[in-house]
Amino acid sequence: MAPMVPSSSAVTNWSMTVSSREIEAFYEKAQNTTREQMKMFLTRIGTGSRAIVTGDVSQIDLPRGRGSGLVHARQVLSEIEQIAFIEFSHEDVVRHSLVAAIIQAYEKDARREG
Repeated sequence: MAPMVPSSSAVTNWSMTVSSREIEAFYEKAQNTTREQMKMFLTRIGTGSRAIVTGDVSQIDLPRGRGSGLVHARQVLSEIEQIAFIEFSHEDVVRHSLVAAIIQAYEKDARREG
């Protein structure tokens, strides 16, 4: 049976690796998922499987007023012991040093708007 893949153009970076022992599902750029898409992905994790969801909430490109499924999932699921959230900052950027400076400038601006 083929995996159910979210059917939205905003969700283009979904992949699944299958081995004889476990299934790993990776969902990249999840900041642009809707609540419904995120719930659909997370509720299909099977026994013996694991899922990794990544996204940058500073780069949400959803239409105004449409909440991010990644942001919502963090709010709803933060107290579940088996789920971990790891947050990175500009110090973790391993691209060009200019990218870290750009991220830092946007973070500073967001604190001002507060």
